[in-house]
Amino acid sequence: MEKKIIQSIDRALQILELFSLEKPEWGITEISKALNIYKSNVHNVLTTLAEKGFVIKDSKTDKYKLGIKFFELGSIVINTLNFASIFTHSPIIIFKFSGLI
Repeated sequence: MEKKIIQSIDRALQILELFSLEKPEWGITEISKALNIYKSNVHNVLTTLAEKGFVIKDSKTDKYKLGIKFFELGSIVINTLNFASIFTHSPIIIFKFSGLI
């Protein structure tokens, strides 16, 4: 079965995956260069993500950082996780969470 990828969603996820502890803030030009995406497309995606609370624009630096929406969704995940299944089936998650990889 052929996988159908929705380009706009894929692009939004690529942008979100850039954010890290090492680099928690990104500007439009930086994202555009990192992902080889037109700045206008990056701007449109970030505007949509900001409208929904997934990113916040710092008015002083014009850079974006992750928004509170991720905390809200993460809280839901934590409350619904079966920790036994994580330890059994996903050791890579444990290593990533602990900073070992």
